[in-house]
Amino acid sequence: KILVSHNGQHYSLSNNSGNTLLETLQQLPLPIHQACRNGACGVCRCQLLEGKIDYGYRKPTALRQQHIDEGFILPCIAEQ
Repeated sequence: KILVSHNGQHYSLSNNSGNTLLETLQQLPLPIHQACRNGACGVCRCQLLEGKIDYGYRKPTALRQQHIDEGFILPCIAEQ
């Protein structure tokens, strides 16, 4: 289960197996920014407040260590 909070609005949805987090987030009526869809640009960067994600074999090359330390993720390559 995924809980999303954006500008005071709260949404709850389920991530389908095999979908990236970005694909799941695009079901919401929110402006989800994205570009490369492979972890290289960082346009889709968002903050994970709780839980864990898995990048599998992919590398979040657009994230610096500071971003990772602050809880930022790349939903374009993340799976729950």
